[in-house]
Amino acid sequence: MITNTQLADRRMQIEAVAERIKSRKAQMSRIKTASKRVSSVSQKLKKKKDEITGFEDGVNPNHYTDASKYAQEYYGQRREDTIRWDDVGDHNDWS
Repeated sequence: MITNTQLADRRMQIEAVAERIKSRKAQMSRIKTASKRVSSVSQKLKKKKDEITGFEDGVNPNHYTDASKYAQEYYGQRREDTIRWDDVGDHNDWS
């Protein structure tokens, strides 16, 4: 049999849990609202950044794509001395 004191304690615990659940739901609602706001702002900034750079999808058409040719042309023998021991036979110390 449950006494009046036990019943009152259970009610207090249930009310406390309900209050915590209510506050968590309110917090999640605030977080979702803020994340939507931040997301929309970041998308606007991304569009502005693309307009400033003038590149579609952030791809720079002037990017140098032939790195080995560049290294050979501008570093020559120094590059050869540096990579000479990278791959000796079956042993590659970078993998």
